[in-house]
Amino acid sequence: MSATFRRSVLPLLALLGAAAVLLAAHPSRASAGENICTNVTLQRFGAAGDRCFSTLHNLFNATVITFEKAGCVSVADSANNITMEWRCGARGSSPTWAAEIFPPLDGVNRKGAIRNNAAEPGRFQGHIECYAGC
Repeated sequence: MSATFRRSVLPLLALLGAAAVLLAAHPSRASAGENICTNVTLQRFGAAGDRCFSTLHNLFNATVITFEKAGCVSVADSANNITMEWRCGARGSSPTWAAEIFPPLDGVNRKGAIRNNAAEPGRFQGHIECYAGC
């Protein structure tokens, strides 16, 4: 091999090898996920009962589906402490999501959390997708 060839091709091969290792180590996204807090009525914003949580999972994302009222989505730790800022969306998003959040990929299990963002009670639903299945 010539010196020019080694200087130009070998770094490229090393870069491709490193990329392959990183992609192989990255967990795949779950395809189905699960609905959380299905068709639940949440109390007005700020009142007891204005939130609903999933069980603990290694989350890929969480979403909120709204009906009559605006709603928000976030993630929480095992004690239901909110660990990221709320992402909020308008009322009437059903059948699709109004807001979505992506927690960091750090191996920490979290709960999906949805919240009523209106001054009156309303119906909501959440959805989570997880790494390695929910």
